Amino acid sequence: MEPGRHYIELRKDFSNFDEVAERIRDDAFLEQLTARAHADLIASGRYSEEAWIRGFDDAVAARAEPRGRLASYPARRLSLEQLAAGRSYHVSSVYGLARELILGYLGTKAAIRRRALRRLVLRGRRHKTAAATSLWDDVFRLAMLTAIQTGALKPASEPFAVTPSFDAADGRLTLTSRHGSAEAAADGAAGEAVASALRAGTLREIVWNHAGVGQYVTMRVPPLPKRISFDVGRYDAYGVYRFELLADLARAEPELVLDALQPLLSDRAPGESDYRSRPQSSPTDANEAD
Repeated sequence: MEPGRHYIELRKDFSNFDEVAERIRDDAFLEQLTARAHADLIASGRYSEEAWIRGFDDAVAARAEPRGRLASYPARRLSLEQLAAGRSYHVSSVYGLARELILGYLGTKAAIRRRALRRLVLRGRRHKTAAATSLWDDVFRLAMLTAIQTGALKPASEPFAVTPSFDAADGRLTLTSRHGSAEAAADGAAGEAVASALRAGTLREIVWNHAGVGQYVTMRVPPLPKRISFDVGRYDAYGVYRFELLADLARAEPELVLDALQPLLSDRAPGESDYRSRPQSSPTDANEAD
């Protein structure tokens, strides 16, 4: 970029301030300046990403020392190097698919342990929405979190458990992750308030706040000596996930959602009475057992 041709230069000591002010008031000069800058810097393509990559490739090709038969096939050599390092598009696509399948398997395995979660899985297949997330996104995280809370799964990283809290004014249930075991974090004080809010239709938001522990939850992949992580939040939500569709479903089927949330709301041992046995529950839900 050249001063006077592509931009108006203001000296550090402001000695040409009057000249700059005069130039800024000159519409004809500004139009010419803008046209020259666009023609030289953008329309010419000399400074585009494509031109930079082409120049880089030409520089590498000019300086590379030929070795063996593949010396005349730099593109093929590059593809082989990318394939060996797992950086090619196809390898990345296969890796992404395998990762989704493994996470889906872990989530489904955790979900089928509880009847309420199995029913939510079936709801997810029929629940069509235009939202960015699906009901399966909610069920997957709820199933994994429930399995970790009850001890059915152990994270590969430092153990954690969630403590529930309910804000009646905003109708928000927050499940906050804390370092330690479920015994240390268990607190059933919020359970009654959540149950009442669900049945009254005043529970409007369900949030999992894992930010105090981290952004990801890392699990082992048996029987392989591998680990796999999933992002608790989505996109720019660091460690925070909102169960938006689950909260919507709670207004239509509060007992089903309450049944699914129960292990995260109560410190009762498995098999003891819980909120499902209250008189307000429907006969079908009251007789369901895990």
